[in-house]
Amino acid sequence: MRNLHIPGTATTPEVNLDLMDVCFSITGRSVPSNAHAFYAPVLRWLDDHVHLMPVGSVVTIDLEYFNTSSLKALYQVLERLGRRLQHHRDIRIVWMTEADDDQVLDVCAYLVEQLGIPMEILERPQDDQAMAG
Repeated sequence: MRNLHIPGTATTPEVNLDLMDVCFSITGRSVPSNAHAFYAPVLRWLDDHVHLMPVGSVVTIDLEYFNTSSLKALYQVLERLGRRLQHHRDIRIVWMTEADDDQVLDVCAYLVEQLGIPMEILERPQDDQAMAG
């Protein structure tokens, strides 16, 4: 089984698609100069492996910021996950956000409506150190 790990940078998110450790996440900032090229391996991985994801898998998207071209790519990611959900409903998609981030909440609502997929929108835990500082 081939796993995909793309380390995060200042402009690209960290991507972990790991069948062995059952870890599926996209985290960080997503403002690549070419979102199509950045997300191409993610889309290929999903095309080849989404059917191998274990029952009960959780896909977590936790982006502190993303641009419009990233949103288009994320739509394609969710579309591929949605194909599995249409047949099996055995994985969860969780999108983490700040409690007061109305823009992300609107985007998530739009994606759920357009793709017809269930997606949990959860509040990102606050960093205890930031609160103490």
